[in-house]
Amino acid sequence: MRRVTVLVTLAVLGGASAAVALEAQRRLLAAQALEADVRTAGQGAPIERQASGDALPGEDPAAGAVSARALLAEAIRLSGENDTDAAERAFAAVLRRSDDPAVLRDARFDLANLYLRAGLRPELEPARAAALVEIAKQRYRDHLRDDPDDMDARWNLERALRAAPEGEDAIDPGTAPPVKRVNVIVPDFAPTDLP
Repeated sequence: MRRVTVLVTLAVLGGASAAVALEAQRRLLAAQALEADVRTAGQGAPIERQASGDALPGEDPAAGAVSARALLAEAIRLSGENDTDAAERAFAAVLRRSDDPAVLRDARFDLANLYLRAGLRPELEPARAAALVEIAKQRYRDHLRDDPDDMDARWNLERALRAAPEGEDAIDPGTAPPVKRVNVIVPDFAPTDLP
């Protein structure tokens, strides 16, 4: 009886290991395909509409469309470079072209991150910053309607709500008491980016 239990346990562990290996291989192949799509999408050139039609840079209309994942990767790259306008156009292209729910979900989330990052920049005028944070909050809510278990989106929505409170938490700038700002320096503390 004991040998049977050990053999069954080993068989279950072997099956689980094989499943994990297959999933890792599937992810690796998907990453390689995405990397190839990004390389063919224009070798890092910004994604913008050309004046003569619907083709993107590096895209041959006769050869078929660039994959939505490649467009998403390019939009995320532009977002990381703080090129807000080009990244916004690239995310809009992804949202228009893609039929893949995973790509659409990622694009909505990353677009909301783009708006929140832009709205939290200190050099922006307060009215523009507040508008960008409001857009980010709405985008996070739209994303959470489709994927309510996304903890990163919940975290970022909370961060946006702290930056621009709503309802009873909101303070009218005309009637609020003046706020004294103090810069606190914490040793060995590095601010983190959005998840």
